[in-house]
Amino acid sequence: MSPSALEGFESAYTDCPSGGRIFAFIRRGGAENGALPVLVLLHGYPQNSLMYKHFVDEIPGEWPLLVPDLPG
Repeated sequence: MSPSALEGFESAYTDCPSGGRIFAFIRRGGAENGALPVLVLLHGYPQNSLMYKHFVDEIPGEWPLLVPDLPG
């Protein structure tokens, strides 16, 4: 999966205590100092985070988004 797959998002990996690693797309949003909660978009099996590619543009840019790509 390309880090630029979701335009305007950063990509990051998080190491889990279990030893696994989770990839996620992150949009910081335009809200000042956490004024808005982070909206987490979870996918189901067998999808991946790219299922939201066409939906994230509809969510206002000031909302911070976290779109993890969870292992199946």
